[in-house]
Amino acid sequence: MKKLYSLFLISLLTLAATAQTQVMSIRMTDGAVVKYPLTSIQEITVGNDASAFVITSPSGEKTFFEEIPSMLRLTPNVSTNPTEFAFGTVAGETGHDLTKGEYALYVSLSASVVYTGQVDIAEQTESYTVKLYSYKDGALDQMLASPVAGTIYSKLDTKKGLVTLQIDATFADGTNVRGEWGPGVPVAVTTLDDLLPGEGEVSQLIAYAPDGSTLHTAKVTGVNAKLNDKGRYELQFTLENSTAMPTLVVDPSVANAGRIDNLQNVTDKYIKISYSQDKVDIRNYTDVESDSEAHWSRHFTEQSNAYVDVRHDDATDKWSVSFATSDYYYMYGVQGYGYRIELTY
Repeated sequence: MKKLYSLFLISLLTLAATAQTQVMSIRMTDGAVVKYPLTSIQEITVGNDASAFVITSPSGEKTFFEEIPSMLRLTPNVSTNPTEFAFGTVAGETGHDLTKGEYALYVSLSASVVYTGQVDIAEQTESYTVKLYSYKDGALDQMLASPVAGTIYSKLDTKKGLVTLQIDATFADGTNVRGEWGPGVPVAVTTLDDLLPGEGEVSQLIAYAPDGSTLHTAKVTGVNAKLNDKGRYELQFTLENSTAMPTLVVDPSVANAGRIDNLQNVTDKYIKISYSQDKVDIRNYTDVESDSEAHWSRHFTEQSNAYVDVRHDDATDKWSVSFATSDYYYMYGVQGYGYRIELTY
């Protein structure tokens, strides 16, 4: 009887030892076998990880999309201008198509860093622009800009024309977005301004606080255009429920010249943007000549992400305008960027 009890005990110990050492074995493509103890595995997910889109809320809740259906790319006509990308949760051939999904991510990379590898979001702040859009019933629900930490990676296979784009970005409110796409061929587009949903052209102004959060928005209801005493176009935009009037002054050569990026480097065209409301005080101009308001005005100092696009139809006298700039400050030896505005009309 003792012998039977001993055999039974040995069997139990053997089963317990076997249960404790159960493993999951995975045979890799190179023939190697990798083993993981089952006790160390919490979750197994099978999917296309190279095209994953994951958004993590400030509370830690994750929204996972198995793949990125489409990658849009706007390639600049001028080699020194930024390259723009956008992707979302639905397939599309335009930015407007992406607004039909839950989210869209916009990434712009300057000519100096695009396809060169990794960009440090915290250190290379003037080399990129990142915006995360969320949509509800086809309308813009929320927009986050100016992430504070993370990386952006881009690569181009020049022989095959294949692009790889990876981003891991954390915004000031704690929201994290991660996306991995490629290698593949992006869909070519001529604009990504239509990531903001609306009928026809979107006409609005968005002001951002230094942490990238939206400070205020306003519908642009019209524009008053005239030639000033220096022969330049002066465009004053009217805002809904506001007395503030964003103003753009440009040389006639700017009109219909296409989008002009990197305003910090423009020395042959006069461009001035001014706007003042709700802590925002912007009076930026290109380094062409001394400004009459030089005491209060500033050059587009170190603003590779400042741009302007002015179009005028002589036949109908209609204007189509978009621009963006930041409030660069220098005070008591401290310099940096405060507030930013983006206007589309």
